[in-house]
Amino acid sequence: MHNLTPSTLSAGALEAFLDVTEEALEQQFQSELAPPLIQGNLRSAMQRYQFRADTIESVRRLASLWSRAGEGDAALQVLDQDGQAVLAAVPGDEYDDTQLTLAMTRVEVLSDSPARALPDAEAAYALLSSMAHDAQSQEAWSYLCSLAGRMGLFELERRCVDGHHAYQCAQAARLPYRAYDKGCAALRRAHSYAREEASGPALTAAAEALQAFQEAGPEQDLDAEDWLHLGDSLVTLMPQGVAAVVERVHALTSATTWPLPRRRDIAVRAARVQARALYQQGALAEALDAARVGRYALSCDDDDVFSALVLDWLLEAGRHSQAAELAFESAFNERAVSLDHACRVALAQLADTGVSSGSNPYWPLVLAWASTVDATRWVVGQEDPAEFFEAHLRLARKGNVALPAIDAVQGLYLIDNAHDYAAALPLLESAARDPGLASSQVVLKIWECRMRLHGVERALQMPLVEVACAGWCYHIGVVLQNDMREELATGSAWPKQAVDAMAARYYERGAALFEHFFATGQGMYRDADVHVYSMLCNNLAIHYRINTSDYHAAITLHRKGIAASAFAEHYEGVMYCLFLLEDEPGYIEAADQLWQFAAACGYSRHLPARYILDLAQCLHRQERGAEIAVWLQRLEQWWNALEEDERSEQAGDYWNAMSVAFYFMGYSQEADALARLDAVLLELCAADQPMATRMAANSLSRAGQHERALALYRQAVTQTFPPDQWGSAQRAYAQRDLAECERQIRASRPWWRIWK
Repeated sequence: MHNLTPSTLSAGALEAFLDVTEEALEQQFQSELAPPLIQGNLRSAMQRYQFRADTIESVRRLASLWSRAGEGDAALQVLDQDGQAVLAAVPGDEYDDTQLTLAMTRVEVLSDSPARALPDAEAAYALLSSMAHDAQSQEAWSYLCSLAGRMGLFELERRCVDGHHAYQCAQAARLPYRAYDKGCAALRRAHSYAREEASGPALTAAAEALQAFQEAGPEQDLDAEDWLHLGDSLVTLMPQGVAAVVERVHALTSATTWPLPRRRDIAVRAARVQARALYQQGALAEALDAARVGRYALSCDDDDVFSALVLDWLLEAGRHSQAAELAFESAFNERAVSLDHACRVALAQLADTGVSSGSNPYWPLVLAWASTVDATRWVVGQEDPAEFFEAHLRLARKGNVALPAIDAVQGLYLIDNAHDYAAALPLLESAARDPGLASSQVVLKIWECRMRLHGVERALQMPLVEVACAGWCYHIGVVLQNDMREELATGSAWPKQAVDAMAARYYERGAALFEHFFATGQGMYRDADVHVYSMLCNNLAIHYRINTSDYHAAITLHRKGIAASAFAEHYEGVMYCLFLLEDEPGYIEAADQLWQFAAACGYSRHLPARYILDLAQCLHRQERGAEIAVWLQRLEQWWNALEEDERSEQAGDYWNAMSVAFYFMGYSQEADALARLDAVLLELCAADQPMATRMAANSLSRAGQHERALALYRQAVTQTFPPDQWGSAQRAYAQRDLAECERQIRASRPWWRIWK
């Protein structure tokens, strides 16, 4: 490996290879290629070269890739040769960290063989333990603990937990979190014992975790989120302790000034934990009662696994009708996890009941719908999908049951498979009278049918399809505004104003439903998602700002959204509304809040150049010109972070904002403003931005530098103006300012001299 050949990669070439190879691996995983194929591709790519890694990071990455390629010996060779060479060359103050990285990487490479890895894992533990606390790290302890647990080295895992906790106790900054750290360490030990099937020690450790939380003093930082984390672990470790956790969660949320959306989110999560704990204790009826409070979609949910759990409980309790309805709800709304589970349960139920007339119609209806969904078309097996659908739809209709859900399934099927909008419309309109079926997909298809059959203008005059679920209202509004026109592919004029108004009605209905749920806990499955509520507030606020000029209502909605689930567009919306209200102090404060939020949380569409231009004028008028320098620094910070293609797109706004900022800064700090302007003047003028050039000339003219200003004005009028109303106005301003500058120069010259 050390004999360099033309195909040996090292230094920058190795780094480039590692970058490309890791990116290719990620893409293959995302494409869901078979793992053996991914491993084979990686092995082939790596066997084309020899390598020499000369930094600890390249050693770690190269060894990891060899390991993932199934070449453990090659990975160990990298560590033993290149790794040791790097270790021998590092400065003394980096030696321990480098040695620890090599040790950890070695354990990772050997992790598929726990017995072989044990001596190295022990060595890594000994090395980390021997380091001074200020040389250790939370990441190192967590990683080694995770490796030990993954390999089933439970006793070592628990020693790592203790080492991690000792490290935390040595950190003065974690003084307010002593109870939390102690409780979490006990929980980790409990989980380790549980995986080792040592139930007694697991229970003891779980009780220690609860005790650590309960005995926390008032100076300790323990909030409802921390208690919920504890409760979630206790469900399987010590379910009888969960009642105390839920009680504490309710007490904390009642005593806080948190906004209602956040408090309701906590209440739903607490109910889920309580329901699971009750079930673990054999209290099935009580678990189902608690589950009613917890079966709502939350922002933190990646799937609907809780409904799948409740479905099993209902069957266990003999509540077959409720179970069948829940299965259909999960399937029809295509909810992750619960959709697939509902299909498997429906197949089992039909296998038990066959085609008897006494079977619940929802079970075959689940399968009929599943046969139309890509993710669950496996239910069809070897049968023809269309025949499978029709057979199960007939089975659902057995006994002449008038079930709106059958109409919903058939109506959507007619659209997707036959494009028969005329036949589908009455079925869907009938189904939508049931609030549980007036979903976004049903209601949007109703509007699509109406528009196709009657034309968009006439359809918009038809009665609004009522919706009783907040999340559905949001989705309907979004699709109406953004996707419906493309879906219809109509060549006629699109009545955007009328469509926006109808979307706003759904947003308004959705906002009311969300807020009713947050206040009462009563609603439908999609009424609890605080981030969806926040997005709805943003969309409705934009409608009020742009279409109705109701800026105060828009600000109220943006602030509700910030309280529920903040994102940058809300801060931006507040800022623009305050600008339109001519509230300059409020506008300045809102701009700062937007900047601070974007800096802390990120905002890919943040374009500060577009508001700094107006902000500089406001700061000048409010006699706060000294603050313009801060915003110029922020403008540079934003500009320097842009990629080249982004700079090309934003150059006009950037130079305009900078030039305007210099101009208004000059009223209170003329020397500083002129010095800043002179430093960038050549680049500014070369940017071919007539407004920026004109404003730079204005700064020079106000400072008495009329000849320099005149040259810039003449340059500005020859630059490229946008072919729109704004461009025409800028051309007029440039010509006006040029004429005024020429007048001032003439006026300053003695009449008796001959001027050339």
